[in-house]
Amino acid sequence: MIDPQGRDAGQIQGIIVDTGNGAVDFVVVAGNNNFNLNGELIAVPWAALVSPMTTDGPITVKVAADKLAQAPRINANRLNALEQPPTRADLYGFYGYPY
Repeated sequence: MIDPQGRDAGQIQGIIVDTGNGAVDFVVVAGNNNFNLNGELIAVPWAALVSPMTTDGPITVKVAADKLAQAPRINANRLNALEQPPTRADLYGFYGYPY
């Protein structure tokens, strides 16, 4: 995954699906050092991503680097917290997207 400036923003480790409608809600990303994430996990709303233009192109996140660096960290052992509507709403709000 890359940021809007083409910098490596981290690796997608998984997806969180809304079990109510079957849609992808978040991607779980292991961030890298470019954004002071050092491998820590963050959840990015699906709406904040741009699909690659080619089959082998990277996914782009539409979030500024400073915003990614401040993203709430996600505990790998508590990913189920992302199933809770208040947690989802808080994360969407952090990134500036309506939930």
